[in-house]
Amino acid sequence: MLKVSMGTIAARKCREIVKNAEYVIAIELMCAAQAMDLFTT
Repeated sequence: MLKVSMGTIAARKCREIVKNAEYVIAIELMCAAQAMDLFTT
């Protein structure tokens, strides 16, 4: 019986998920900054 570790595949997927989450958070922060700029002027 052959057992294959899925740890490396999971780590790669996790890294991709974290990278995508960073992009989403960055876009949300840009939107919030723009909203603050529009409402404070």
